Amino acid sequence: MKKHTQELSKDLANAKFAGIDFHKRTSVVAIGDTHGGLIQQVTLINEERIIREYFQGFVGLECVIESCRGYEWLVELLEELGHTVHMGDSRSIKLIAVTRCKTDKIDSKILMELLAKQFLPTCYQPSATERLLRELVRHRAQLVRTSVKHKLRVHANLAKENKCIYAPFSLKGRQQLKEVKLSEPRRQKVDDDLEVIDFLELKIAEQDAKVKYVARSNPDVAFAQNHPRL
Repeated sequence: MKKHTQELSKDLANAKFAGIDFHKRTSVVAIGDTHGGLIQQVTLINEERIIREYFQGFVGLECVIESCRGYEWLVELLEELGHTVHMGDSRSIKLIAVTRCKTDKIDSKILMELLAKQFLPTCYQPSATERLLRELVRHRAQLVRTSVKHKLRVHANLAKENKCIYAPFSLKGRQQLKEVKLSEPRRQKVDDDLEVIDFLELKIAEQDAKVKYVARSNPDVAFAQNHPRL
């Protein structure tokens, strides 16, 4: 047993590649040598302390993670530890897996081998700053979609009593909404929706200010504005 442990430690010292099969609660990690030979395969709980303790035992690994939701924190942690992270393109990798294994199951060993053999289909990996900017814009878009949903509900309740108002969310329209006669249940629904809309519009305005601030300070945005046809 002691000899086996010593041999494993020696092999791990020659580790070059890491394939990471990332899930919500756990990650299966396959460690490979310079030729893509499997050295070790372990399952780690997705806690920062556990992941950090494991990967800080290696130097300069080439890691690959299949593109999925919620991986950002792991990428940032691995890069902080001095490792390089590649983002595998899920659909292309599945096609390769089917030709090799007759199954679309992607595991850490396949990811590691594809990276080691330079067959890994990758996709663009945004930087931490880019990820935050994308989240900012997506959040604003979600607020707008939610606001539109409530506005459509107001239109629907008005239409059910043939009380349609042109541009009900303009200043004039809001005054008309206050004065229009509706049955009590629909009056309450409209008032509730208007209250939600007011809150969402406030939040949208806050997000607009944040987006404009970022746009003014981001050279890529300025370049895109000055070269709209590129």
